[in-house]
Amino acid sequence: KRGIRCGRPLEQGLVGSDIVSPVCVPIVVSEADSCVALDQSGPDVLHRQDCRRLARLHLACIPASAMTQLGFGYTASFYRYVQRSSNELVFVHRESNEIQSACVLSVAAASLGRRLCRHTPLVLFLLGGWFNPRLRDAGQAILGSGECGATGYSQAPELIFIFTAVERRGAGFASALIERCERYLSALGYDSYVARTAINVSPETLRFYRRHGFACSRRTGEGGQFYLLEKCLNTLKR
Repeated sequence: KRGIRCGRPLEQGLVGSDIVSPVCVPIVVSEADSCVALDQSGPDVLHRQDCRRLARLHLACIPASAMTQLGFGYTASFYRYVQRSSNELVFVHRESNEIQSACVLSVAAASLGRRLCRHTPLVLFLLGGWFNPRLRDAGQAILGSGECGATGYSQAPELIFIFTAVERRGAGFASALIERCERYLSALGYDSYVARTAINVSPETLRFYRRHGFACSRRTGEGGQFYLLEKCLNTLKR
């Protein structure tokens, strides 16, 4: 069993009751137009059009996200990166071949911001901040203490984003994705994982986390603008 201590921060990005917020198997990219999924207990295989769909869904579901502020192009590049990364996992729920809900899980969240600078156009937004401070601030939020896994510990997996199409919230899709993530993490030998969300999220968001066994451990970030949420996975093995 891996030596993971319970309690480690997560990310901002949940909206609504069904939520919008390893060393693991890499997610394979295919150029084909048809959609293929792995076994439902593991991560999904994504195609290029899936990354575009995820970017559109992200912008619609998480309007306050720093990534949303960088626009569709950057958000699509983020999903193209995480779907091929060996440290991130993407789980999706489809209906009629359309992605309706998704979550991104990282087992190396502390380094995700730096990796995004190397493998996505994030650095361009940081440099372009001389002309557009809003984009610079959004880029710094992704790179630093805001979004995408800038956490105080280096081992526990982190749920980076989870969201559901507005018209399909309440159908249990996000809950099913949480269950898939936890089964997969448990099978890999992890003891816990974490989440982080802004302190001004809706009460429904916090109820979602609590209903799924997360405990709010403390506040973090500049001015304490994030809740750190944690969940132990030991009960899944009983």
